[in-house]
Amino acid sequence: MPGLSWSPVNPRSRQHVVTAALILIVLLVVLGALMGR
Repeated sequence: MPGLSWSPVNPRSRQHVVTAALILIVLLVVLGALMGR
């Protein structure tokens, strides 16, 4: 079951959340730079 990988008990789930957050931040920065132009 792929859903188990996102369970809070799984320590790897934290890495996925951090990676997703970093990707979202990078996208926001890129969009902000494009909109700033």
